[in-house]
Amino acid sequence: MFTQPHVLILSWGLVWASLVYGQPTTSGLAETHESRGMQVPIMTNKQALHPRNGNLHGDALFEWMHHERNKLHRKYNKTSSSSNTQLEARQLVGVGNYGDDSFYFMPIGVGTPSKTLNVLMDTGSSDFWLVDKDCTESSGCSSSMTLFDAASSSTFQNSSRQFLTPYGDGSNTVSGNLGADVVSMAGYQVDNLTFGSVSELRGSTIQAPASGLMGMGFESLSSSGSTPFWEVIALQGRVKDPVFSFQLTSASSSEESKVIPGGVFSLGVLDDRQYTGEITWVDLTSGYGSNGIGYWAITMDRLRVNGNQIALGSSNVVAVDTGTTLLGGPSKILQEIYNQIPGVEAAPSSLLGGSGYYLYPCTQTFTLTLNFGGKDFKLDNENLNLGRVSDTSEMCVSSLFVASDTDSNSMPSWILGDTFLRTVFSAYSWNPQRVGFASLPSSGVSTLPITSLTSGESFSESSTSAASEASSSAVGQTTSKTINTSQTGLLGGSGLPTPSLVSEPSSFQSLASLSNYGLGSGSKSGSAPTVSVVYPVMYIATLIAFILPLIL
Repeated sequence: MFTQPHVLILSWGLVWASLVYGQPTTSGLAETHESRGMQVPIMTNKQALHPRNGNLHGDALFEWMHHERNKLHRKYNKTSSSSNTQLEARQLVGVGNYGDDSFYFMPIGVGTPSKTLNVLMDTGSSDFWLVDKDCTESSGCSSSMTLFDAASSSTFQNSSRQFLTPYGDGSNTVSGNLGADVVSMAGYQVDNLTFGSVSELRGSTIQAPASGLMGMGFESLSSSGSTPFWEVIALQGRVKDPVFSFQLTSASSSEESKVIPGGVFSLGVLDDRQYTGEITWVDLTSGYGSNGIGYWAITMDRLRVNGNQIALGSSNVVAVDTGTTLLGGPSKILQEIYNQIPGVEAAPSSLLGGSGYYLYPCTQTFTLTLNFGGKDFKLDNENLNLGRVSDTSEMCVSSLFVASDTDSNSMPSWILGDTFLRTVFSAYSWNPQRVGFASLPSSGVSTLPITSLTSGESFSESSTSAASEASSSAVGQTTSKTINTSQTGLLGGSGLPTPSLVSEPSSFQSLASLSNYGLGSGSKSGSAPTVSVVYPVMYIATLIAFILPLIL
């Protein structure tokens, strides 16, 4: 028989247990010590000069197309012979012309104290660079740009190595010095990460609110020979899933804000709420990845236009590139595709200096079906149409353009940009090395609110252009676990220190569910999410604790 003291001890023991084991859980998220990963918001610049925003016509559209084509030619060394392709890829920062294509970007933290900067995420390159305070308007940086100030960071280490990177037709350059500093992204912090501190941008490069570019390709593609941020995590981090992923939105034409939610980037975890069905995985093609040219390159099995199959032959290697807008392919195959679309004509080279683009009647529609790993992924006319040549023209520009005139055994034949990637969930696995695609949920693409990660204030045009000082919590460090790991396989490059992972998330966390990051709740297509928070143990234990003394 229980005595009254025993009952009281048992009762308050149950209350204590409820507080320990009855903590709220977000449905769908299992937060454990071994399940590490973080999600952060991707943003999109709705007012950037971009065909998808409907603000480019005539000469401005032709200029954008010209720069986009030159960017990809330089980025993938299409003008180089196969004998020196890999050498050039390591000597040049192959980032190309990102200017008016400042479409998807996300926040990172740099330096000590940490400063929040927005960067483009580019799986088609491996170098990381930021514009610094020495880049003035006369040097190509706009006054609205947030600049990195190396002098204000106590952990910045400069290098004597300079870089001068021509791209496109050679009139555009990115130049500055290499350095290293603390960089935080998606819940992880890396010390001594090498990046280019850019003091000069010539030609159309990036625009505010972006402040730089982070390459997400493999180290073997890096011009500085340094290990990219994600690969440091891959070699040192303990993650739930050895993968990073993108879920990108398609901006609505009705959106008027300059900066709007653009999707979600996840590192170290596969969130099955971001896709439906199974992920179709395709191994990286031999000669690419960490042991070859460092692109995320896979094989395309089949290609159909309007349901009719097009023979690929040996031209079936595809580079998956989040830093590119368009879909590029080999000349001969594109000619076969366009032969099946009535009214198509090559864009005049007099306007585009060599072109490679095609025009088709705006009243005409066509579909393109790409097959990877035995699964079809369909692009409809809405995705393939860049818009009218001019307000009065009856011809529209296709986003499928000639990326190469000849096949190369050492470079991808196809370049898969966000024309395709906006229509799927894409995942990039480093163990095993492969790329995966899955269908997007019928409920829409997940988004995270664009808010300050420390104050909870919404980003605006003025706040994104101002210098934004932030603590390391801006990238999810308040719940990080400090770790010590070996340096095996990591490279600083150019005499700079070896990078090392110093902290990581203690568990899988989505910024959609962590109010202390100032991001509030996530949403589907702009609507507030339904988050189920339950306390079953707490409720039951508390009820028993108060009833038990009354009945005994």
